Amino acid sequence: MLGVRRIEPGKDVEPKFSDPVRVDLLLKIIENVYYGRPLQFPKDGVVFKNKEGRLPPKDLGYYHEYTVLPPAGATRTITVGDQEFEISPPQGTRGAERLIIGGGEVAYYSPDHYKTFIQLTILR
Repeated sequence: MLGVRRIEPGKDVEPKFSDPVRVDLLLKIIENVYYGRPLQFPKDGVVFKNKEGRLPPKDLGYYHEYTVLPPAGATRTITVGDQEFEISPPQGTRGAERLIIGGGEVAYYSPDHYKTFIQLTILR
């Protein structure tokens, strides 16, 4: 698609995560979005409305959200950069963690269902 910018798949992310399982999940989601592969959950890819206003204001449709659901038994305490998070256990099928992709050019990880957003740099 000429002229359309998309976050390209990579090998790692910054800031650094203490849990490589989550990094692998984030990179896999980005890869699936980039190549147009099927996503795991029906709501993956829906427009994220940024109702809380915690991300930079953009036109509706700029941000899209994706589920980040680590396997059962994955650690629930993680460090991202210099911040530590206690991840809530999944309630329902999707859990609290999300990846937000904005305009195909910026990615954010939310460990706590939109309370915190951490901008990611995808390393190739």
